[in-house]
Amino acid sequence: MWRRNNPTPAEREPHPDPAVETKLQRIITLQRAVARKEALLDQDQRDIASLRSKVLRQPGSWHLRDWQAHIAALEEEMNGLEEEIRQLHDEIGERVAALDAMDVAYLFKERRP
Repeated sequence: MWRRNNPTPAEREPHPDPAVETKLQRIITLQRAVARKEALLDQDQRDIASLRSKVLRQPGSWHLRDWQAHIAALEEEMNGLEEEIRQLHDEIGERVAALDAMDVAYLFKERRP
């Protein structure tokens, strides 16, 4: 299976205040954690769709119970991931709200060549 290479994000300009830069780095870290968990969630959704397709194509299979148990486990994992993502988004929102708007702008300010 081929994997897509994620494009490297544009290098951003660091904040002149090291304390604020540390806070911005924490926000960036949380955003990356959200992206990783969303990728896992997406993979779980694809796996569930594949397993459900197998269940529909082969309803009398010996593996039916295993597939159904695997679907249930994946659904439970997805619920946990969704909760973790929601908590991360809440934390990101709190951290962004605690910063000045000009400081938040440094999250998106690209470095000049």
